[in-house]
Amino acid sequence: MTQNEYAEMEQAPRRNKFTTFWLWLMIVGNILNIIGMFVQYAMSEFLLKYALGTFIVSIGMSAISIFGVARLLYWKKDGFRIVAGAMMFSVFWLFKDVNFELAIAGLVGSIVGIGILWGVLQCTKDGVSCWSQLR
Repeated sequence: MTQNEYAEMEQAPRRNKFTTFWLWLMIVGNILNIIGMFVQYAMSEFLLKYALGTFIVSIGMSAISIFGVARLLYWKKDGFRIVAGAMMFSVFWLFKDVNFELAIAGLVGSIVGIGILWGVLQCTKDGVSCWSQLR
């Protein structure tokens, strides 16, 4: 490595280990959600007949969330907006396609989830938060 490469590595943003763990946990959770949806879809005639749209949206929003978290891992602030947008779109789809009580529970869960992600991104390393280092 050249001196410039070493200097760039030292200046590169650093994130708290808990933040990194949390972001990878989000990726794993979304992958498990996609797998679970395929298993549930394969075993349920109800989903086959009545909820194909919800199945497709759920798979799509999980994939978009994985993309958003990957953007966060690469220090891109738009990753947060992508994850939040995917969560909120899923809730709006619940209002359209499922019942009101489930949609309200999804809305509260999404708001709490977005708040937790924002809080995790506030964790500091060497006195600097991850959020402030996102570009």
